[in-house]
Amino acid sequence: MARALVLALLLHACASAPAPAPQPVVVAPASAEPATEPSAPPAERAAPAEEPLGIRDCDEYLALYRDCEPKLAGEIAAGNRRAYRAERARLVYLKSSDEAPALPSACGDMLRELEQVCR
Repeated sequence: MARALVLALLLHACASAPAPAPQPVVVAPASAEPATEPSAPPAERAAPAEEPLGIRDCDEYLALYRDCEPKLAGEIAAGNRRAYRAERARLVYLKSSDEAPALPSACGDMLRELEQVCR
């Protein structure tokens, strides 16, 4: 029985379609133009401006959270807080959820708590 199973697997493997032929690599010719350097290194370029949430307490909370993130690093590493980008993404999600009506009050509470920690 085991020999029949092995034989069936080998026959199935041999009957599969062959792998497609590799495609040739096309190399673009070198340009006569000299390479130009970017206006600023990538690390120095300004990050795109983020859209405000449109809820005053939430926008103030996120601004303080972003500015205070270095001070919160220990809590973030311990899993007790989120990184700024994750916290912002959470509020953006909540704004579009069924919990949106409670968001102004919740952001006000979070802002007052964060002010105690960061100021």
